[in-house]
Amino acid sequence: AREAETLESIGTQHWTLGDYAAAGSAYEAALAIREELEDRVGISWTNQNLGRLHLSRGDLEGARRRFERALEIEEALGRRGRIADLTAELGSLAHRRGEDAEALERLGRALALHRTTGNRHGEADVQTRLGELRWRRRDFEASLEAYSNAVETLRAVGARGSLSEALRGRGNV
Repeated sequence: AREAETLESIGTQHWTLGDYAAAGSAYEAALAIREELEDRVGISWTNQNLGRLHLSRGDLEGARRRFERALEIEEALGRRGRIADLTAELGSLAHRRGEDAEALERLGRALALHRTTGNRHGEADVQTRLGELRWRRRDFEASLEAYSNAVETLRAVGARGSLSEALRGRGNV
């Protein structure tokens, strides 16, 4: 398990440096170990990282497959917080693919899950994603409302690092 964690960290470092090929190799090696150990939580995390890597390379279909695999595992494990995070990832991805109805459905589901788990930061993250989606659809009133909800929530929980993104989005509206 430690070897997989180390490989995952190496993958993240390569990704940060822009060496996507080396990042992918490290993540795939970590995934192979986690699958051999039947570490479902680790398999989910590595698939999410591979999904994000695919996304950063512009491979939307590859990202979707990885996020879906991670989501399937988390649903089987019943981990609602992770289900909410992955559902939000898939919602944003659907928007990037031009499938806004799916994006709205997934983001709505993620928002509801974050609310039931009490994850206010996750709730604000989804509100920010909804603000961006609504803005790109030129639904400025709904965009402003979503961004404002995100700002209010982030201020309430003291998440100053994420607050700037929500304020920027609200300012763009």
